[in-house]
Amino acid sequence: PILQKATGGSISYYTGPGGARTIHTFTSTGTFTAPGTFSETVEYFIVGGGGGGGGTPTSGSSGGGGAGGYKTGSIPLAGPFAAPVIVGAGGGRNTNGVDTVFAAPSPQTAGGGGYGGPRPSAGNPAPLGSGGGGGSGANGGTGGPQGTAGGNGDANNGVAGGGGGSGQAGQNANGT
Repeated sequence: PILQKATGGSISYYTGPGGARTIHTFTSTGTFTAPGTFSETVEYFIVGGGGGGGGTPTSGSSGGGGAGGYKTGSIPLAGPFAAPVIVGAGGGRNTNGVDTVFAAPSPQTAGGGGYGGPRPSAGNPAPLGSGGGGGSGANGGTGGPQGTAGGNGDANNGVAGGGGGSGQAGQNANGT
């Protein structure tokens, strides 16, 4: 049997080739709390909020928002402690996604994605996550270390670029 050693988030259990795991899933901001008896290496997978699409209701051909960055790793932790987990929201129109933070003794951050460029503006860069796609005729935003660049728009055909993904750059309007 798997024992729950900490609280916070939605708790589930997994047993596989690597052994037994207790999984704490946070879909909204909360707290990961461990008692004084807690002494474990915690594995984490965190994802920042995606960037919003670009444009205005009448601008047409605006770039797609970039994906939030992701970060994985492990950190040894000893209780007692209460570590805030801040889940970053996705961005609305012309707004970057918000960073997600696991505020363990050494805070771990996954950056939000950049927003898409409104026609004919460039996609917004993302300091950590993926860049937003460029509006028609503009370049995609640069991505940070946890993401990729947004795709470029094409002015000749009035087509915008796609937002950058976590593992692959956004598609350019010309299909490359």
